[in-house]
Amino acid sequence: MIARHLLASATVSICGALLCVSCPWDQPRPTPTPPPSPTATVTPAPTPEPTPSPEPTPTPSPAGRLLGVGYYFTGAPQGTVGSRWGDKLAPVLGRVSVVRIDPWDVDADGATDCNVLASRIGAQARQASAAGKGIVLGVGLDNRSGLWSDACLGPILRAVAPSWNRVRWIEVTDEPSWTRGETILGASGPQQPWRTLGTAVRSATATIKAKISSLGLSPRPLAITYTCEQIMSGDAHTSPTLDLVGLEGYLPPPGPASVAEVKPALYKMLDAQLPRVPAGKGVILVQQAYARNCTWDKVETLAALQDATAAYVRERPRVVGVLMFSWQRQSGTGQPCSDSWKEPLVDAHKRAWRSFVDGGLVL
Repeated sequence: MIARHLLASATVSICGALLCVSCPWDQPRPTPTPPPSPTATVTPAPTPEPTPSPEPTPTPSPAGRLLGVGYYFTGAPQGTVGSRWGDKLAPVLGRVSVVRIDPWDVDADGATDCNVLASRIGAQARQASAAGKGIVLGVGLDNRSGLWSDACLGPILRAVAPSWNRVRWIEVTDEPSWTRGETILGASGPQQPWRTLGTAVRSATATIKAKISSLGLSPRPLAITYTCEQIMSGDAHTSPTLDLVGLEGYLPPPGPASVAEVKPALYKMLDAQLPRVPAGKGVILVQQAYARNCTWDKVETLAALQDATAAYVRERPRVVGVLMFSWQRQSGTGQPCSDSWKEPLVDAHKRAWRSFVDGGLVL
């Protein structure tokens, strides 16, 4: 997640015998051809009409298939020490069904004591539960800080246990560099301290499932989000221990040249990845709801991207959850680069929510 905040643009091509796709983005905008000299006589060749991408035939969707629709970074309850974003939940409550909570939301004061941090996460869970919303629990099992270790896993799960009936899925981590074998079997070493429990080496998923069981809590689906490059060139997401796979619906800044180009670009990118997710695994779509660190150039195309993402969710039954990245942080929907960008994005999210509800998709 931190990496995707910082990498505003990059192009990696993944090519094979049957597929060549730039991940996650198409080529840069072409440079216009200069006009001919006024003195030259030129007979222009007829311009062929562009062949539109065929609209997919919508597949009937199971009622309530969306386990959750929510945002990243809506903060912690008022007065929570260490809250990175403040309490920003109220403005979004009318168009979300889940609240995502995460250790990174509440460690802004540098706290590292697992019990202290778990208490703050518990407060987030109680707030979501009181609002009648589901919970996406981010446990952040990776190597970015001492906080996010499996030493904290038990305290976090115990803190959320009173609201466990609200937990829809658990986000193990995102964009990890683990291989398929490491995801299943685990690995140890100086860069992966969380994966070693005493002398036993275990995978993240096995650790979480064992801890949940030991606390007498019912199982929950486990999810990891991957970049397009990871999906197209790797196999960690095929781990049989993983229940849900997160796909990132991000396009490159400065964005497509026109509104008409947005939907085809998004569908091309996501439809290249979707077949690589093994059957039986649901997909969590991470929606680009931010202006790529203020490098996106038109609010119209960014708003169109919100509508296109909602359409993709409606038309692809394998998508079982949507997390919009993000509400808070620079260039997020709730903290836009320009105040004039907020209303068009919020309006698009309201349209999406209403279409999900009217379509009976929200659990």
